[in-house]
Amino acid sequence: MAFHRPLLRLVPALIITTLLALAGAGGAQAGTSGVSGCGPAPDPALVLRENLLGNPPDGGAVPDIRRAYVTRWDQAHHVPAWSAWQENEAFRQTPPRKGRWSSFRTDPEHAEVTDRDYVGWMAALGLARGHMVPFAIAGGDRDGDGLLAADPKTGMLADPDDACALYEINSFTNITPQYQDAFNGQGGLWFAAEEAERDLMARGRRLMVMAGTVFLAGKPVQEIGDRRQTAARWDIGVPHGFWRLVSDPAAGEAVAFLFDHDGDVPHGCPMDAGELARCIVPVATLEAATGLSFWHGLDPSVAARLRGGKGSEIWQRWMAPRPAS
Repeated sequence: MAFHRPLLRLVPALIITTLLALAGAGGAQAGTSGVSGCGPAPDPALVLRENLLGNPPDGGAVPDIRRAYVTRWDQAHHVPAWSAWQENEAFRQTPPRKGRWSSFRTDPEHAEVTDRDYVGWMAALGLARGHMVPFAIAGGDRDGDGLLAADPKTGMLADPDDACALYEINSFTNITPQYQDAFNGQGGLWFAAEEAERDLMARGRRLMVMAGTVFLAGKPVQEIGDRRQTAARWDIGVPHGFWRLVSDPAAGEAVAFLFDHDGDVPHGCPMDAGELARCIVPVATLEAATGLSFWHGLDPSVAARLRGGKGSEIWQRWMAPRPAS
C-alpha cells in the first residue's frame, strides 16, 4: 500500500479499533462506498488512521470512510459537516478533470442530494458545487498495484479502485454550496488555501488537513435545491462560514483558518479580505466557532505542540520564498 507510515505513529491503533467497533465491524459506516459501482474502501481502518489525526473532533463514532478522505455528514443541512484528509505530492497524480473524471455523482449513503439540486444556482446566486476535499489530491496509486486511475498517455480507465477515489471526491458527500467569484473560484480565499497547500506539498511537506462548514444557531439559512420543485422542498443549506485546519505532524505545527461566507461568523474573515493570512485564527477560536475539539486521542505532548504554536508566524515561515538554488 502506498501510504506514509511515519504519520501512523501519531495515532494509536487503539483509537481506530475502538471507533470501528462502535460502528460495528460490518456496519454501514465502517466501510461505506462513495458512489454506485464502488464497494467499500479496501481497508477502512487504514484509511481512517491515514487521514484523521486523533479521534473525530465532534466526539462521535466512526465517520463515513472514503478512499481519499473521511467525513461527517450534516443531515440537517445536507452538506459535509467536516472532512479530513492527507495531502502529499503522490496524491496529485490525477487525470485531467474532464469526461468521467469531472462528473458529479450521487452517494448511495446520502442519496437525498443529486446534481439537480445544484442546477441553476450559479446563475441565480453565484453558488458553485464546492469541493470540501480538493479534486487535486484524489489521485496516486493508493492500492499499490503500480497503476493509476487513468492511463497517463490515453486518459482511459486503468485502475477501477483508484478511479473510485476520484469518483468519491466528486460525490455530493464532498460538495457544499460556495460562492464562486468571491470564495471558491480563482482569486477567492478557499481557492487560495488550496493553492497554498499545493505549494507546501511541492516543498515536501506532508499535510493533514481538516475542513468544514459553520452554521450559526438562530440565524436563517439560505437553502437551495431542485429548482423544478417549490422552495419548500429545498433543503441544502448554504453555510454561513467555512474553516480549515492545516497540520504538519512531522513538524508539530498547525494553522487554523476561519472564513465568513454568508453570515456574521465571529472572528471569521470576510470574503473580500484579500490575503489568506488575514483569515488565520488561534485553534481555540476555531473550536469555539465550530463546537469541535481537535486532536483528542493523540499523545498529549503532540496535541499540545500542535495547539500551542502561533498560526500567523508558522504560516509566514511555511510560505516564505524558497532560497534560490
